[in-house]
Amino acid sequence: VLSVDSLSKGIARMLAQRDEESRDLDIRPRTLLVPPELQQTAKELLLSEFIQRASNDLPTGNALKNSVSLEVEPRLSNSERFTGTSALAWYLFASPADAAIIAAFLQGKQSPTVEFFGFDADPNTLAASWRVYFDYGAALADHRAAYKAKGQA
Repeated sequence: VLSVDSLSKGIARMLAQRDEESRDLDIRPRTLLVPPELQQTAKELLLSEFIQRASNDLPTGNALKNSVSLEVEPRLSNSERFTGTSALAWYLFASPADAAIIAAFLQGKQSPTVEFFGFDADPNTLAASWRVYFDYGAALADHRAAYKAKGQA
């Protein structure tokens, strides 16, 4: 479940990653991605000045304040349209430079291609046609630059 303890653990796990030769990877979490159902909890964790504790011997300051940025994605919990969704799961992503996901564009063109085919030669028909397409692809790159918490035991 998204909480102070689980988010702290996720951040620590990303930071503590090492390669096969025990070299630190220096992958730092930058973004917390949550479904709309967890937006309020995430804002409380990341924006609150204080998080009250029941015991007086624990600090009340919020050590997680502004530790990562927050993004909310409705498709994460849209079970009517997508499979494998969850209203409890949340994700941490590193910066784009660490490349958890990469995108590539055909011939480096990062905008749609628009083709205009002109007006129909028939004088009784007033029409024009266009074709618009976008050539790109996406793939998973380094799985260590992303962290998923199921949000349940």
